[in-house]
Amino acid sequence: MAFSIKEVARRLDINRNTLYYRFKKTKQSLTFVKELGEVLHHDFSEHFPKLKSEKEDLDRKAKLFIKRQKEKILENDTIFRQKIERYKTFIQVIANLAAKGDLKAIKRKLKSFSKEN
Repeated sequence: MAFSIKEVARRLDINRNTLYYRFKKTKQSLTFVKELGEVLHHDFSEHFPKLKSEKEDLDRKAKLFIKRQKEKILENDTIFRQKIERYKTFIQVIANLAAKGDLKAIKRKLKSFSKEN
C-alpha cells in the first residue's frame, strides 16, 4: 500500500514540511521510527535493534497480561460454579423442608444461608 507524503504527515499528525525535515536528519528518534512504521505498516526493528527489544518486551508483557486475565476468568468461573452448586443444594434442602412442612427449619436455613452469603 502506497502513501503520499501528505497522507503520512497527516497520519503522524505533523506538518508535511516537518516530515521532510525529519527525513533529512541523519539521526531519528526511536519514537519517530516506531510511529512511522505503524503508519506504513512496516517493522523497522531489523534496522533498529532497540525497536526489536522494545517490541519483544511489549509482546512478553502482553502475553503475561493475557495469561493473567485467563487465570482470573477461570478462577471467577470456578467460584461462580461453586456458588451455583451451593444454591442448588440450598434449594433442594428448602424444598425438602417445605415438603415436610417444617417452617421453623426453613427459617433457620434461610438465616444461616443469608449470613454465609
